[in-house]
Amino acid sequence: MLEIWRRKMNRHKYKKLLKRTKFLRRRVLDGRRKNNQKRFEKDLQRIWMRAGLKKSQEEWNTLRIFNKQSKVSERLKKLRFEK
Repeated sequence: MLEIWRRKMNRHKYKKLLKRTKFLRRRVLDGRRKNNQKRFEKDLQRIWMRAGLKKSQEEWNTLRIFNKQSKVSERLKKLRFEK
């Protein structure tokens, strides 16, 4: 019985901790995504520099793999540009 109670309390404390640190964890993950995206773009640049290009082609778009924007923010940007 005590073991069940302890497991229940541990789970409760863990969920409470997650709730308390929700925005802090989000900020940390955003920073990691930005770093990964920078590393990816640097790697792409290294690849086309090795291919003999001085700069990237203008029609090339760098992919946003790691820090994808939400659909809501994309819609807001479109609305701002239309005005």
